[in-house]
Amino acid sequence: MQACFGEKVDRVIEATGVTASITEGLSVLRSSGVLVITGIHSRSLELPVTTMVRNKHQLRAAHDTSWAAWPRVLALLADPAHRAQLAQMITHRLPLREGPRGFEMARRKDAVKILLRPGDG
Repeated sequence: MQACFGEKVDRVIEATGVTASITEGLSVLRSSGVLVITGIHSRSLELPVTTMVRNKHQLRAAHDTSWAAWPRVLALLADPAHRAQLAQMITHRLPLREGPRGFEMARRKDAVKILLRPGDG
């Protein structure tokens, strides 16, 4: 993961639901960096607490499903730069009619993020 960034980063947002991505995210954080976990995880995780303390890493969890969050979300999605970054998280694109298959893929962890497209034949 370090090769992707070239240097340590200030923030990591984990949104995959794959527990290994949390420790990978911690490995690229600079001293005093913040890792925000937004993914929903089905497994527990053992954390390298001593390393986190020595590096002054902060671990936060966020799960906001309130209506108040939507204006900000929609503004970020409307911004082409943010939309391009978020698009990288999508691993599969399926027509809406294949929604049940997409949910099954996500349940089995065969996909990270699935985009269901209405009106896609």
